[in-house]
Amino acid sequence: MDVGTATATMLLAAHSIGLGAGPSTSFSRAAVATLLKLPGELRPELIVCLGHAANDQPPPVRRRSEPSWDELIQWERG
Repeated sequence: MDVGTATATMLLAAHSIGLGAGPSTSFSRAAVATLLKLPGELRPELIVCLGHAANDQPPPVRRRSEPSWDELIQWERG
C-alpha cells in the first residue's frame, strides 16, 4: 500500500507542475538495484518515468463504434 500511495502522490505532483509521468513495473529489478547500489534488504518495486510531453502528440485511438452487448457477453450453451 505504501508504494501505491507514494506513486499516486508522485503522479499527481508531476501533473500539477506540468510534467508527464507514468509508472512501470516491468523492469529488471536486479539491474536497477545494481545501478542504484541498493543494499540487499531493499528491492525496487516500481519506476516512475517523468518528463515533458512531446509537442506533437499522436491522435488518440478511437473505437469506430461502441461494442454491442452481443460482442461483450458470451453465453454458454449446453
